[in-house]
Amino acid sequence: MVSEEITASLEEQSASALLCVPRATRDILRLHDDAISLRNFVAGILDKPKKYKSSLASVLSTTEAPNIIHTYDTVFHGFSTKLSSLEALKLQTLPHVVAVISEQVRRLQTTRSPKFLGPKTTDNAKLLNESNFGFDLVIELFDTGIWLERQSSNDRELGPIPAKWKG
Repeated sequence: MVSEEITASLEEQSASALLCVPRATRDILRLHDDAISLRNFVAGILDKPKKYKSSLASVLSTTEAPNIIHTYDTVFHGFSTKLSSLEALKLQTLPHVVAVISEQVRRLQTTRSPKFLGPKTTDNAKLLNESNFGFDLVIELFDTGIWLERQSSNDRELGPIPAKWKG
C-alpha cells in the first residue's frame, strides 16, 4: 500500500527523479547454509540491472525502453529514474519494492558567504586572472556546532605542541 505522504509528494510533480529500493532476497538469509546459496546470491547481485529494467518496464505507460539514470550497489541496492506520478505509484505497489522516494531540490541556506568569498576586482598581483577568478572552485565550511570556548575543548593538560609539528 502506498503511503499518503508519498502519494501527496508524487502528485505535486508530473515527472520526477526517483530512487527505488528493492526488497532483499531470501538468499541473503540462507547465505550461511551452503555454497549453492552463495552462488545464487552472487548471481542475483549480478542480475539486478536486468531486474530493475524489467520492473520499470512493467509500470511504464509508453513502449519506450526503461531509462535507468543510476544504479546503487554499495550501501544498498536500488536505482534512480524519471517517472510520472502514476508510474511511480504503480512501481511502489510492486511486492519487491521497499520504497519510492521523490527527489528533493535543496536551496543554498546562506546570505553572506557568497559576498564574503567573492573575488574583488582590484587585484594588483593578478592572482584572480591566473586562477580564472575561482572558476570551478568549491569552498566548503561545515559548521559542526563545536565551540572551542567550552570546557570539553580545553587542552591545557595536553602540554606544549610538539616542535616537529608544522602549521
